Parts: sequence; C-alpha cells; structure tokens
Amino acid sequence: MRFDGVEAVCLDLDDTLVDARGSWHDGFAEVTATLRDRNPRFAALGSSGEIYEGHLRPLIIAAQRAAGSSEWSNDFARIGFRKLLGTHASLAANESDEIFEAYLEAWPRHLRLFDDALPALEALSASHRLALISNGLGREQRIKLDRLDLHDYFEVCTISEEIGVTKPEPGIFAHTLEALGVTSDVALHAGDNPHHDVAGAQAHGMRGVWVNRRGGRFDGPAEADAEVNDLSELVELLR
Repeated sequence: MRFDGVEAVCLDLDDTLVDARGSWHDGFAEVTATLRDRNPRFAALGSSGEIYEGHLRPLIIAAQRAAGSSEWSNDFARIGFRKLLGTHASLAANESDEIFEAYLEAWPRHLRLFDDALPALEALSASHRLALISNGLGREQRIKLDRLDLHDYFEVCTISEEIGVTKPEPGIFAHTLEALGVTSDVALHAGDNPHHDVAGAQAHGMRGVWVNRRGGRFDGPAEADAEVNDLSELVELLR
C-alpha cells in the first residue's frame, strides 16, 4: 500500500521515535541495582525489565486509572514505586521516594532514538511537512526533544500538557493541523498506540498508521490505514 496526496506527516514521540520504554527500564535498573543486591526477595521478582513491566508498570497504570486522568503525572509513578518497594522490599514511603527521585534523574541519561528514526526524519522532512504530537509532561518531552536534537525536524511540536488536551481526543490533532495550516484529509499520523495514535487520528479525519515495533496484536477500535514495523517502512509508503 502507498499513500497519495499526503502533505503533512505527524509523528508520536515515545516508542515511535524515542525508545522511551528502554530508557525507563535502564533508569530503573540503575537506581535499584543496590536494592537488588541486598534484597533477595526483591531480586527474585526477575530482571529489572521484568520487574518494571510485570510489577511496576501495572501499579502505575492502576494509579492513573484510579485518578481518572488521561494526562500523565509523576504522582502515578511515585505511587507505583511505593507499592512495589513497600510490598516486595519492605521499604517505607520515604525510602521508596528517595529511589523514585533518583529514577527521575536517571532515566533521561539513557534516552536514545531508534536506529531508523533519524534516517526517516531526514527523508520525510525533504518531502513532507512534519509535526510532533505527544502525550506527556511538557518538561519531560522537551528534555527528549532537546537531548536528541529533534526540534529542527518539526514545524509544530504539540505536547498534551502544554495545551490541555490528550490523545486520542480529536482536539489535539485539530490544534496541530491548524498550526500547520493543513486539513485533515491531507494529513497522516503515525504512532505505536492503536487507541491514542491510530483511532485518535482517524476520529479527526486523518489517516492513522500503526508503528508496530514489538510485533504486537492490534487492539484498536478500527483497523489502521496501514501497519509498519519501523519508520523506514513509513518512508516507503509515502514515496
């Protein structure tokens, strides 16, 4: 499949361009290394990545759902750390908070782009107008853009906290396209989340492309207009 008539390409940031989950795993491994060495019960939960995905991440998601919030807050992660480390390492809340604060300093040191990200941005920016649409905290998302030198590729960078609207709400896509000065029928959005990225874009009349880097199963409410395994495949769709 190829797409004709696309003038603007919008891209998600986390786990589409930036290996955000990898940085979270590595930051978590860094700040819990001593705890793992000293606490066999905690270490028995598995590798750092297994603990993060199998134990910590569900607690963080549960805290966000309990709050009824579509916007990210580090308070959700703090709650997750307290519950994880209190239950499996017998740490008091203040001890968990110390590790959590160290984690907030650690994970940005591990930021990296996917190998295909820069070649794809170079190719796409030569032929299309580019915008970024990302859920998250402005400060944290701007850190990623700054440290990885991504700003110059995008005419518009829309971050949910900064405008008060999160994906998949159509308003965040409408805000971005209005800033670009293009209509939804000539715009495409690509990202890793079937609901936030694909369904959200389609609800605003854009084409939605699923970036399926991990070989998962699509669980969105409607089919994506296309599925790619990486951004080099997206470039090929738009040639």
